[in-house]
Amino acid sequence: IAELPAERIISMGVSAGGYPAVRYGLALGASHIISVAGPTAFTPESLRLDRRIQIASTRILRRFPDLKESLADLIREHKQPVQIDQFYGADMPEDSQHAARIEGLPGVRLHKLEGVGVHRILKPLIEDGTIEKCLRDAIEGR
Repeated sequence: IAELPAERIISMGVSAGGYPAVRYGLALGASHIISVAGPTAFTPESLRLDRRIQIASTRILRRFPDLKESLADLIREHKQPVQIDQFYGADMPEDSQHAARIEGLPGVRLHKLEGVGVHRILKPLIEDGTIEKCLRDAIEGR
């Protein structure tokens, strides 16, 4: 990646892809990370609270056992400036719990979608231009 002529690295993931977007975005030195309704931990506690990720996490953790950590710890320990945008439905309990784990951490901006109680929020974010604006801001370094 260092050999590419890119000015910045931007990482984005949706749903279960939000976790690796943040994890690997931090590891690769991304300047901006976007997670849409992504989990922020695959810890035993998070698996108890969020049954949706139990099945997927079993397969994922079997292949990548080092993912058993909370992204909050990685964000706290990260030394480079990074902007992390986490989108989630305010009335979706599991996604709200994941967002709460990283609330207030350096560089984290939470985007709570009021009145939204579903996990699948990418389509409305595309339709209303939110994702396009977020990507443009990331590309332009804002």
